[in-house]
This record gives sequence, C-alpha cells and structure tokens, in this order.
Amino acid sequence: MKVNIVSILSTLIVMLIVFSHIRAYPAVEELSEPDFEKMGSQLKEHRRFRRFTCDVLKSELACKNHCFWLGKPGGYCRNGTCYCKQ
Repeated sequence: MKVNIVSILSTLIVMLIVFSHIRAYPAVEELSEPDFEKMGSQLKEHRRFRRFTCDVLKSELACKNHCFWLGKPGGYCRNGTCYCKQ
C-alpha cells in the first residue's frame, strides 16, 4: 500500500484546523462584568505621543505618511516631533 505525501499533508492540515477550532472554542464558565470605574482611571492615564514617528523611527517619510493617513497634505519633523500641515 503506497501512501501519498499529499494525503498525509492534507490529513495533518485538517487535524491542525480541527485542533485550532477546539482550542478557540469559548469556555463554558461565566465571566464577570468588567469594572469600568477602575478602568476609567487607567484610560485617563493613557496618552498618545506625537513624537513616535520622528523620535523613535527617526523618519521624515513616516511622519509624512502618518499625516497623509490623517487626511492632512503632509508633515515634517522638528525636534523629534511630527507636525502635520493644515
């Protein structure tokens, strides 16, 4: 009996899909409701930093692309901060 590599690979792929589906199935236990009051204080502490594209990436092109994505006509870096043109 000759076993074909394609049949072995297809069987492994099907087994992988079935295993992934079983592992992704949600748990039966009930989850508690999130505490939004506690989360609110954490959300207030979160801030966006405009300096990421120019300071961390050090890329004028990344700043321009960021501004284009925001719908602005372009942008430039100054002192590590990305400024979008109006």
